[in-house]
Amino acid sequence: MSLQAWLQIVLTLLAILLISIPLGRYMARVVTGQRTFFDRIADPIDSAIYFLIERRTASQAMTWRTYTVHMLLTNMIMAIIIYLVLSFQNYLPLNQLNFGSVEPFLAFNTAISFVTNTNWQAYGGESTLSNFSQMGAITFPMFTSAATGFVVAMAWIRAFTVRNGGSDLGNFYRDFVRFITRVLLPICFVGVFHDRAGGRPDNGRERHRSYASRWRPDDGCGAGCVAGND
Repeated sequence: MSLQAWLQIVLTLLAILLISIPLGRYMARVVTGQRTFFDRIADPIDSAIYFLIERRTASQAMTWRTYTVHMLLTNMIMAIIIYLVLSFQNYLPLNQLNFGSVEPFLAFNTAISFVTNTNWQAYGGESTLSNFSQMGAITFPMFTSAATGFVVAMAWIRAFTVRNGGSDLGNFYRDFVRFITRVLLPICFVGVFHDRAGGRPDNGRERHRSYASRWRPDDGCGAGCVAGND
């Protein structure tokens, strides 16, 4: 490799090392329930979500069995929601290209894949999913599945440090919501501002304009060929 390539590798690893120290300390504050910089913004969001879940459930101490059951039930419900979004996308908004519903087996495969953070895409996203489905059935579990994996790992680590016989490994919903609102969403907003400042287009609008201007219903091909030619 060239000197420039080696330099890029070294600088990348150095940047990761430097970021990992303050980020690790910040994430430790999040999972231990300490105050963080984003609390003023995130606390009202958290409270609204806890109200929907039921405040007592979102604040009670959980054993490993309770923690596991609530984690599995929550992810099962999210998988069902994803499946329904894909199966009925032709009746949902933000479907400017009038895509039909996703075939049942493919919808099930996609729901299970994304809710387990596997992210296996057995379809052509640009020619299969509406903007609503891209957001509600694909982007949504990219946050929740990552959060689930992280908080389960944190609960597993707590099991080695608790002194009450494991009767309090934390609360799944509190861990889950705090990690999303204080770690994943801030990182997401930083990425969005960076991309927009760099001139990246609004994918939803550009996608609609591109397809609408280039696809004709009588061309014998359809939107799939446009996606293939992009």
